[in-house]
Amino acid sequence: MVKGRAAIGAMWKGMAEHVSNPKVTTLDVKRLSPRAAREIGTFSLMTKDPTPKEISGKYLVVYVRADSTNSASARASLQAECSRQAAKRFASKPQRRAYIKHCMAAVDSYVKEPPFIEPL
Repeated sequence: MVKGRAAIGAMWKGMAEHVSNPKVTTLDVKRLSPRAAREIGTFSLMTKDPTPKEISGKYLVVYVRADSTNSASARASLQAECSRQAAKRFASKPQRRAYIKHCMAAVDSYVKEPPFIEPL
């Protein structure tokens, strides 16, 4: 997981040197509370290796207003949404717990040091 403005900027710069034809498709954006939203989607790209490979996957982004980063209610709302998404996607409890743990790690990382996105 990439944390903080500098690390996120470095990640994108490094990625641009090693990939081509990046595509990001937003599948859903949902408001979680007056101060938070989440976005899910898919991505694909081609590597710039001697034998190029296509890489694709899914992503989750949680947006929290900068002035609400210490709000317990915003975090609780995000945790509830993580739980709902886990219940929709996974049948087994271990898979759901792992998804929720990953989702909340993203939330907590964002709350500690928001990336360089504009607030909602």
